[in-house]
Amino acid sequence: IIQNNLVYFVESSNLGIEYYVFKWPDDKELGIEKLKLCKEIFFNLVSQYKSFDINVGGIQINPDGCIILKTFPIYNDFFNMRELIKNSYPYSSSRKQSEWMHIPLGRILVPLGSKTFRELKEYVLNLNNFMYDLKISMIHLIHENRWYMTEKKYLYSSKLKS
Repeated sequence: IIQNNLVYFVESSNLGIEYYVFKWPDDKELGIEKLKLCKEIFFNLVSQYKSFDINVGGIQINPDGCIILKTFPIYNDFFNMRELIKNSYPYSSSRKQSEWMHIPLGRILVPLGSKTFRELKEYVLNLNNFMYDLKISMIHLIHENRWYMTEKKYLYSSKLKS
């Protein structure tokens, strides 16, 4: 449907759920104090939360070109974790912060026009007849240098308790 238009897909090793963005590209540097707080928050999450399951079901394409895998909480673990982060990190008030749970799959890099976008949405709707559970058992604090995790550094990683 999108033919030769530019599309970027996330490499499978880079797929993941974003809990919180502490620093956006156009923000000032994070700084030592804020980074220390990020580390504290990370270890609070690891000590307080166990691994959890989510439902995965369906693909969504947004008008901005973002392609995502729709995810749904089975319990509220993910949102409770995000709330702990938000309450512990007073610096960020970015309107870019996601309020929903999803796995980024890629991005369409050029405008498609309304007709092509409608066709693509209809095509994707026909693919959305799946649902499965996915266990979230790891958490990472990552410094991402390039979008969709193509250049990143793991600052901290930990398994969540079973």
